[in-house]
Amino acid sequence: MFYDRITKFYTLRFFLKILLLFMFLVSQLWSMNLYKKGDSNENTMFLLSGIHGNERGAYLAACLVVTKYDIQKGSVWVIPNINMPSIIENKRGINGDMNRKFHKISEFDKDYQIVSRLKNFIAQDNINFLLNLHDGSGFYRPTVINSTYAPYRWGQSIVIDQKNMNHEFGNLYEISQNIINNINQNIYNSKHHFRTKNTKTNMGNASMSKSLSWFALNNNKPSITSETSFELDVITRVKHHLMVIEATMNELGIEYSRDFNLDNDEIKEVLYSGLDIVIEDVLLSLDGVKPVIKNVPLVSKTPKYKSSNPLISLREMDNVYNVLYGNEILTSIEPEYRDKSLTNMPVFVNIDNEFREFVHMPSVVNVKSHFSIEDSRYYRINVIGYVNNYEDETNIDIYRSNFIQDYAIDQNRNTYRVEVYDKRDDSFVGMFLIKYEE
Repeated sequence: MFYDRITKFYTLRFFLKILLLFMFLVSQLWSMNLYKKGDSNENTMFLLSGIHGNERGAYLAACLVVTKYDIQKGSVWVIPNINMPSIIENKRGINGDMNRKFHKISEFDKDYQIVSRLKNFIAQDNINFLLNLHDGSGFYRPTVINSTYAPYRWGQSIVIDQKNMNHEFGNLYEISQNIINNINQNIYNSKHHFRTKNTKTNMGNASMSKSLSWFALNNNKPSITSETSFELDVITRVKHHLMVIEATMNELGIEYSRDFNLDNDEIKEVLYSGLDIVIEDVLLSLDGVKPVIKNVPLVSKTPKYKSSNPLISLREMDNVYNVLYGNEILTSIEPEYRDKSLTNMPVFVNIDNEFREFVHMPSVVNVKSHFSIEDSRYYRINVIGYVNNYEDETNIDIYRSNFIQDYAIDQNRNTYRVEVYDKRDDSFVGMFLIKYEE
């Protein structure tokens, strides 16, 4: 009898363990994206950010490397959103400090799967160097000046665990000083200059011995950390991180290009350009998007989505879907649930009386002056914001001036929705966007 109870207990415990691990896998692994840029046969830098969800300057900078940098020699691996659930909540760590779980972590810890994956990535042979991005408190100084400028602060520092290690790129102090000398000459306020902060983890720093960086060093992977200051605005923090990233790539012989200047205005512009999300068969351009978009046709109450940007996510709250960029809500979508058509044939659109385009859904159609959609025996067309007395809005030249501009999805009133429905049962086929030139 006692033996049976013990057996049942351990059997139940085993299945509970499997269930918990499965739940953690489903709930969190989707959120961490690894991007490999360049040729991994050359030196490879592993760029990591977002382990602390409230450090917006760090994860936005890493995201720009993913979306706006071209690696021409060498390789850069990037995970910009390690702790996406915490990024969305703008919290350091919703399950505790993930960066203190690399020495030991319970398999029941909600961060277990992500930490385990990171350890496996770090251990891969072709990674030569790790650069971690963080935003930290105050301004690091080797001696106390005041409560903001002090040794216990982290901001505006390059953090190393020890001066040297036995590796091609193991001269950590020298590398950090080279980076600092490179970037400080372009930071005009001397109060914002970087300094090397050596945590001397190898001499018994109990807290830092649990970190990702120390785990990397113990697996013979040189690792340093860029810390910008929370005292600075987000765009300046992004700029300083990018300066550190580029200086580190220079140290490793990694060549790169970008099509913007490291200027606050240009950085802000590229951060908010080219953003989009596809929700089921609905594409929304997020450049200058309005705060609220109403009556968006959706099929499922748990819609699948994708985006070209790793920091874009979709979250439902009170039957409204918020589109987030990190923790920032870009727009809120009020859905109109429809049955889904099994038909998905393209639509013919005549653009500016110049050419005829075969439009698949979802997509964006760029227009200079006007457009018309050809009639189809399969589809009913609803051009949102264009008002007339016809049930089907085909074979009509539609100019920007014909729209009620409040129906545009963007604040510049250039982009409008075209919804396509099945004539047989009025089920939803898909949607595309018409975008007029400025």
